[in-house]
Amino acid sequence: MQKDNKIYGAIISGEHVFYVTANGKPEYLDGHANFNQLWLLENGEWKMKQILSYNHHPADYINTRKEIKLPDEQLDRLGGTYKSEKFGTMNLAREGNVLILKTD
Repeated sequence: MQKDNKIYGAIISGEHVFYVTANGKPEYLDGHANFNQLWLLENGEWKMKQILSYNHHPADYINTRKEIKLPDEQLDRLGGTYKSEKFGTMNLAREGNVLILKTD
């Protein structure tokens, strides 16, 4: 930003990422947002005067798990009906080369 050929301010735009560290657990990416900042040059020093942070949303999920292949016999042995106090009855069955979990 300039007036009479003299720079007096700047607008900076960018993205924030937010990380959480809690209870000695590993740090993890939690959120994402955009920002605009207004900086003014006062007495030879740059000072941030205003910040607008917007479009806050959860961070994009990045799957870090690796797929493993199990023999058909092993997948078949895992199939069956399971009961859970929290979720009720669940049926686990093999469909092709994956296990499908269905609840009542």
